[in-house]
Amino acid sequence: MKKILALVLFLGLGSSAFAADSKIEAGLGLFDGLPMASDFKDNAKSAMGFEIFADYNVADNLFVGLEFGHSFGYDYKVGNGTADEDYLGIRGKYALPLDDGFRVYGLIGIANYWLDLDNGIDESSLGCSIGLGADYDVNPNVFIGLEGRYHFSPTVDLPFGMGDVKTSHMMIGLHAGYRF
Repeated sequence: MKKILALVLFLGLGSSAFAADSKIEAGLGLFDGLPMASDFKDNAKSAMGFEIFADYNVADNLFVGLEFGHSFGYDYKVGNGTADEDYLGIRGKYALPLDDGFRVYGLIGIANYWLDLDNGIDESSLGCSIGLGADYDVNPNVFIGLEGRYHFSPTVDLPFGMGDVKTSHMMIGLHAGYRF
């Protein structure tokens, strides 16, 4: 249900942007989620995932947008369990164009994070993220890039005697997008 809601939100943002003849950027990214908070890093291995985003250009170099991300499961180091994580939120981006089709940007976001554990426990909480990235324009409409973000994720009660664990993590990944 969460994934369907995210897709509807992204399609809605794109439709309204076309109606207003506004410029948007939409894309897909693949990332490796690296546990960073001490308890989480000590008890879980990294997880691959994807992200969908749509950003609206509100002013020169300033964008606001929506994003949805999903990890394919953080493996516990004990107990042979996994935890999937989803997030859905808003983000702000300030992009600085450079020469030859390159640009760098800073990014902040606020999202609701859902952690789905093997033991049937689902945890949800508000969190935030900060990050840096770089894009290269393949042509005027298509861009590719890389990004690093730190997610200040919620604290959850993990199984297998791990107790309360802060699930903050770093995402490092590649993305591609299209400008409308």
